[in-house]
Amino acid sequence: MLIFSGGPSNIFSMLFLKSIMHTLEPFSEEYAIYIVHRKSGLTQNYTTINMADDYAEMINNEFNGKVYVIIGISYGGLIAQHFAAKYSDLFNYILFAMTAHLITEEGKESDQQFAEQLSRRKYGTAITTVLGLKSRGFKALLKKAWFWLYIYFKCIPNRKTFSQDMLIEARAEMEHDALSSLSNIKVPVLILCNDNDPYFPADVVKEMGDLIPHSTVILYPNQGHVITDENYPNDILNFIRNK
Repeated sequence: MLIFSGGPSNIFSMLFLKSIMHTLEPFSEEYAIYIVHRKSGLTQNYTTINMADDYAEMINNEFNGKVYVIIGISYGGLIAQHFAAKYSDLFNYILFAMTAHLITEEGKESDQQFAEQLSRRKYGTAITTVLGLKSRGFKALLKKAWFWLYIYFKCIPNRKTFSQDMLIEARAEMEHDALSSLSNIKVPVLILCNDNDPYFPADVVKEMGDLIPHSTVILYPNQGHVITDENYPNDILNFIRNK
């Protein structure tokens, strides 16, 4: 099971890994689970299509050209949209979670600011931007301080291209266009999202489902950008076992 992780930046992979672990636990006995990020040293004008090509190369080189299940989460779901259209021979099943082909302007602005602040190593401001920690008070201050320390010591990679990669990933997100890819997806796709996601509204998620010939859309009655619904793991299992 291959997870295309969120972004921009691998900080999302680290921060939200624990939040999705309970959803992956039901698969741990049956699958080897790999969470993958974008490669470093991205060049200017890199797109989500280029990132899909990178993942295809990785699967060919590291997994003998085939994985059983792919789950594209959030930013990873943007890439998965192109991947499903171009590389259906490299997987058995593919799912899109917390993603759609269009991103709200609010979501774009938040991620752009996040990437810019990270590229300048302004971690506290970046955290405030993406997590919406704008409330005042001692508890809010402690929460912000905890995330700052966690990101600084656990999440920031020690590589020279980090700042540039953040900005390139953000630009690729702003310019993401998968309309032509969606109609070319010939395999069944399961789409999972909350019905009040600030990045991917329910109507846009449904529209993406309509654009993919063989798709199933499940919207959970919840707010936010992380799926916590108890049916989430079972819905994935049912899709894999019944297709």
